[in-house]
Amino acid sequence: MKNIIIGPSHVVRMQHAFITSSLKLNVLQPTFIGMGGAPTWSEVIFDRTASCYSPEDKISYILGDFRFGNNILADDVDLSQVKKNYINVHREFISEDYDNLMCEFYVKGLDRWMSSYNGLHVIPWTLIMRRAENLKFSIHINSDMEYRHPVYNDFDLIKKYCDDDFIKCLSIPYNILNNFYIDSDLHPSTLGYMFLTKCIERKSPFKSIYLSIYHLNKCIRKFFSKMKIDKKIFISGESIAIPTLSKILPVDLCFSDLISLSSEPQSGRIHIKLMATNAIIEINQKKNEASDEVILFPWDYLGFNSISKRHPDLKRLKPDELELSNVSYVDYFNFFDSDELFDIGEKLTPTLKGFLFILSLASNLPHDRKKKIIEETIQEIFNGNYHTSTKIKFWFKYLLN
Repeated sequence: MKNIIIGPSHVVRMQHAFITSSLKLNVLQPTFIGMGGAPTWSEVIFDRTASCYSPEDKISYILGDFRFGNNILADDVDLSQVKKNYINVHREFISEDYDNLMCEFYVKGLDRWMSSYNGLHVIPWTLIMRRAENLKFSIHINSDMEYRHPVYNDFDLIKKYCDDDFIKCLSIPYNILNNFYIDSDLHPSTLGYMFLTKCIERKSPFKSIYLSIYHLNKCIRKFFSKMKIDKKIFISGESIAIPTLSKILPVDLCFSDLISLSSEPQSGRIHIKLMATNAIIEINQKKNEASDEVILFPWDYLGFNSISKRHPDLKRLKPDELELSNVSYVDYFNFFDSDELFDIGEKLTPTLKGFLFILSLASNLPHDRKKKIIEETIQEIFNGNYHTSTKIKFWFKYLLN
């Protein structure tokens, strides 16, 4: 029996995280069928699923944006006539009328999936998280201060296509849910992946939101203890990864006493600076300054060098060769398969393993021991036996007040 996981770029990223050991799934034979920007009515995704499906398989469909594939409107064709592979959202086809048409296509695509596969498990990821993102910026709030999307009713869609427990997720405060994705495209954070894995495992989505936060909090604090890091870590730098770094882990929500990403470091902290590509010379200079306690790491140089090998189109990102023999921590970096540390995309966003690697730069333990602790921590994060308790409820009251 396979567990088939279908959807847009979230599934592509989940597959990368799974292959590179930054994510664990406690289901039999996970099989990923994903494509960036794929709509619910994608013939490519439907055909790929049909070609590998067996009646005993379980299917989870992670929903993307209703506008995906809206360039179909340029060709004025019906879904039954689709021959091209329409993907992504195209701004020139965003309007009230166009959006209403795309929502009709979105629903027709879902209807086809539901009628084709009994027991299809639809995970309304984008419906839940887009609502949270909109609420964060007070978008689609009516005169009664209620959220109303102008094109669809998220309650009705979830009630029709998903388990009822997902409806309860819409009541979760947006400042909690904002920690489950890393950007406006709603790509999952570590908490997001934890939530999605529990949904795929058919656990309660509502409970999984809160229990994921509680469990991750325990695991990261245990990680700091194992690494013997007894000071707060301050992370800064000119790296292009800095903007998304703070969302990999819920730093502001849970770990403000352990990790800081503020503008200015303070005394008594371990300062890790992620350098831009052209900063190798500065690293070499800083290495000889005994009074400087900043840990300088060439994240962008090593990152671009790594991801440029993933696809021929990415060769353009490969930086000019630079001397690294005098750069600290590169020998530790080489303990890892570098592809495991960088997420999909060109922003050099770290995977969970990559973020733990960055934090582990503050530890003085041997390289092999640190690597083992990172691997143990990832296992613990995704293998957690979630359960409710009075202790957890009190912890959340403290956290949210």
